[in-house]
Amino acid sequence: MSQDDKIHILDADQRRRLYFEDYKDRIDRRREGAAFWEGHAIDFAKGATKTLTYLNGGGLVAIPAVLFRADPRDVKIQLICAAASLIAGLVFVAIAQGGAFFVMARRSEAESEFQNQEVILLASVHYPGSAEQQAEREKQAQQSHNSANVKQK
Repeated sequence: MSQDDKIHILDADQRRRLYFEDYKDRIDRRREGAAFWEGHAIDFAKGATKTLTYLNGGGLVAIPAVLFRADPRDVKIQLICAAASLIAGLVFVAIAQGGAFFVMARRSEAESEFQNQEVILLASVHYPGSAEQQAEREKQAQQSHNSANVKQK
């Protein structure tokens, strides 16, 4: 007797218990994965803010130090280059950290889509319906899977 045949024979309480056991095994893993990536995205955003603050503060300290030791007219080009480099560095760090944040956020969204797929498939196995319902569930599960894969690219 196959697992599907056993599920059809079980009473409602046993079916519900099996469903929630499978739900815990399969869905909680995806939920934890989504929370993991979302948490890392938030931590990364906090780190980005600190980094930008440190870089900005370092530039504010370094440029006046140069001004007090040298005649500004003599080092005008070097000061402008230093200021431009500082600003460019801040912009590039912000872009890189923003990109990393969005990658982690998208990964979290993908895990949620995989979770949705697992929920649909579990419902399909534990509570089978008509052939039309099964076909619709398979279609929804495939759409969730495809959406998750797109978000991971």
